[in-house]
Amino acid sequence: MIYEWDGERFNEFQEIPSQWAYEWESFDIAGTPFLSLTDHLRDSHIYRWDGEQFLEFQTFEGQGGRAFEFFEIDGEPFLAWARISKPSIIYRWSGEQFVEFQTLPPLGGRNFTYFTVAGQSYLFQTLFITGTREAPQSEQQSPLYAWNGEQFEVAQHLTTYGGVSAEWFEFRGTPYLAVANSLSP
Repeated sequence: MIYEWDGERFNEFQEIPSQWAYEWESFDIAGTPFLSLTDHLRDSHIYRWDGEQFLEFQTFEGQGGRAFEFFEIDGEPFLAWARISKPSIIYRWSGEQFVEFQTLPPLGGRNFTYFTVAGQSYLFQTLFITGTREAPQSEQQSPLYAWNGEQFEVAQHLTTYGGVSAEWFEFRGTPYLAVANSLSP
């Protein structure tokens, strides 16, 4: 559900179909607002504002969607799609839609965090869990990717335990990456 602020409160504005929705991501490309929604049991989608409502714009086929992360490198839009049961994918804006750019091999994708440090672009992929319900593996080596000018390559791995999200921040001139873990080994 999308709610609209009327100056005093939020009111129902638009219902978006989903079955097991996980996360919204809003972004703007060339002055056009977009919303993306990941779904675990259905395809994930991007919706584009048409002046009155958000209309379905692009479909990302497959189950297991966990999160989208929008970012720009040198003004070029990208969208990373975290998936738990298949490799996650980075898409690049073609001028008309997002097209597949780079596949990130680890399974268990839960979230992405994009940031820059001293002009270097990074993308941290928070890994959640792999294995089966009977034998889950919550200890993961979540990759930190660095942009090499053409694509992302692994720069480091951080151990996560059922990682669900991460947040980059800077405090007193020092960069930090905070990771939320939800499952012990």
